[in-house]
Amino acid sequence: MELPNVKGHVFWLLFSDKSNRWLNENMKRVRKQVKSPSFIPHLTLLPAPEMPDERVFGKLDQFTLQQLPFQLPLTGIGHDDFPYQAFYLEASRSIPLLKLRKDLAELFGLEPNENYRPHVSLLYGSYSENEIEMLKALVAWPESRAVDITEIALVRLEGRPEEWEVIYQSKFGV
Repeated sequence: MELPNVKGHVFWLLFSDKSNRWLNENMKRVRKQVKSPSFIPHLTLLPAPEMPDERVFGKLDQFTLQQLPFQLPLTGIGHDDFPYQAFYLEASRSIPLLKLRKDLAELFGLEPNENYRPHVSLLYGSYSENEIEMLKALVAWPESRAVDITEIALVRLEGRPEEWEVIYQSKFGV
């Protein structure tokens, strides 16, 4: 299946090295079974200002200085007909996550979608129910069933996932 091209900017949450290794291992394991582009493990937080510049970077740095890394519980495996949510790990709508999202939206004057479904995609594309069931069996869960959130990235989405570009990253509490 050809993935639709996307265009815009978004804020992603990124993970600790340990969580990143675990997610990458799972992504590689399931990608061996089906066709999917590779991409950076992330949790999409919300759309970002369309013309990010040094002022946006400075505001983001000030914001992340006040944040502490946190664990985000993973609650299950999901899938959707939307190609960019084809196969993913469902994440909890935890208070720290929702507060972070609300505060960041307010800082940049953004209107977050109220139907937010936090998740960490493992695959993009379109898969049959049989493929989804087979893929679910391949996911290896960490003992904590959580990921460690440690930073925010500002990402330019243009074209296919291989062409997306992290244009700025800011670590929490650093």
